[in-house]
Amino acid sequence: MTIIHRKTSPMMFICMILILQGCAFNFELTSQRTALENQVMGAYKELEDELVLSAAARGSGTVGTANKPAVIAGQNQMYNIDEIQELKNAGLFGEGVDGYIKKINRKDPAASVPKVLLDNIDALFQAENRDREVIWHHIIEENKNLSNSDLPNIRRTYAKVMQEKSLQGHWYQDESGVWVQKN
Repeated sequence: MTIIHRKTSPMMFICMILILQGCAFNFELTSQRTALENQVMGAYKELEDELVLSAAARGSGTVGTANKPAVIAGQNQMYNIDEIQELKNAGLFGEGVDGYIKKINRKDPAASVPKVLLDNIDALFQAENRDREVIWHHIIEENKNLSNSDLPNIRRTYAKVMQEKSLQGHWYQDESGVWVQKN
């Protein structure tokens, strides 16, 4: 076997360097929290899929997965989402660092929120937080690697996801519990 060695020209060497400078190698270390986030988001995605199936089943007259408490909680959240968003827009609700929705008073709501919504603010607040708890416990039940001791981490992960989903102008608590308005 004959091996031929070629001398690389300086111009070829410079071209290779320029090409490689344009290439970026991103190495991402997966931490335990990222793995938990992936589990939580995977379980939440499965729940969303069940919600779609339950809506289709309801339309066809079959029950299917619609009796699961987590599916019912997800349906409740979908039903209440417009009112929750309106209360967030008015600065009355914000996302807590612990994953719960929180009541806050950042603006005078009288001008921007209908009275009927203000009259039902406590019921919406309680319903949303109850539904979140049901979903968090569902995530634990569906993942054999999780237990009730993981609940605080699941709630923080959920808070982070909700913070990222928040619209500009909505309020959330940062990791230290300080209220911040999303830019």
